[in-house]
Amino acid sequence: MAVSTYNVHTLAVKGENRDGHAECVLAKARQLGCDFVDLQKAKRPGKTEFSAAGYRVFCSGQDETDGRQGLYGSGFAVSETICRKSVYTHQLIGERLVLISFELTGERVAVNLVVAYAPMETIPNTQLKGGIWEGIGAYG
Repeated sequence: MAVSTYNVHTLAVKGENRDGHAECVLAKARQLGCDFVDLQKAKRPGKTEFSAAGYRVFCSGQDETDGRQGLYGSGFAVSETICRKSVYTHQLIGERLVLISFELTGERVAVNLVVAYAPMETIPNTQLKGGIWEGIGAYG
């Protein structure tokens, strides 16, 4: 199994293109043989789940406010093959924290992944990003 991370800059759905950017990003992940793709800066509002390019995508982003689509956002893309062969759960905690667990049917293999997105532009230079890791224990 291969795991990768990707700063996608946006998976927001706008205009006629719809999920076109997701298709492009995930087609590249498929070429590289990735089974699990950690998605950063997805910018999809609210909690969404959709399929694209042979992946099941789970995203969590800031709800639309003041006419602005979701900021930041994180998520996972998981190969549809693995989804079909697994029992899985996911928790879209917020725009910056997503948890996902897979138990592969017929095998004694479990995969637990966490996406924790901490953008640098919102943190003053005097602070470290490590504080987000303190909260993860409460969810797992």
